[in-house]
Amino acid sequence: MSTLYLIDVHNTVLASSPINDTVTSPSDYSTAIPLRGSFAVRVPFDVPLEGLPQNLGDLITKKYTAILEMYPGYQYMTYDEQVDAVGWNLTPTLPGGNFIGTVGERQVNSIIAAGTLESNTIALSSTPQTCILRWEVFQYTYSEDTSVQGQRFYQETDSTWSIAIVTFNGGVTWSSVPNGVVYSIPLADQGNSFRVAFQRVGPLPRIHLGGWALIY
Repeated sequence: MSTLYLIDVHNTVLASSPINDTVTSPSDYSTAIPLRGSFAVRVPFDVPLEGLPQNLGDLITKKYTAILEMYPGYQYMTYDEQVDAVGWNLTPTLPGGNFIGTVGERQVNSIIAAGTLESNTIALSSTPQTCILRWEVFQYTYSEDTSVQGQRFYQETDSTWSIAIVTFNGGVTWSSVPNGVVYSIPLADQGNSFRVAFQRVGPLPRIHLGGWALIY
């Protein structure tokens, strides 16, 4: 279950985009939320925001500040909310990885069956021994009633319909990691040169990637 912040899709200054509405997305992934000129930023119910966000930039800051504070003992975090195309390597280095999907602004980054979406290298602030990786996936659906104006809908999906693969040593070794669970990094895999790659599994032909965060 999550709170979806519906962000105005037309603002030319992305970080200043206003929040049009908030809605609750159920935990059973059964409800598609009409977007009506907005795109959605998900805040899971276990993430306690401090204060009311004023716009998209403020919402992202509050969301990831709250996520880091949920994990005492962890000092650092790197994250990406998928509001732009920055940070992705469209020629993946992961063995067997090929980019098949879309990248762009305002929550359109997606992975099609057999595709890989891999980040650029991120220099971490330390060499972690343990970490927690969280990520979100969703799908867009569309109304097919020709008698009314077409609509786009947002629907959360189970994160098990995707897998995340990480490297901490610049691609020398890669490991699959669980979502939201402490992961102990083997000594041979440790380093501070981080990349993450996402792949689609499960029945959907395409999944969209929401925000991801590495807490370490």
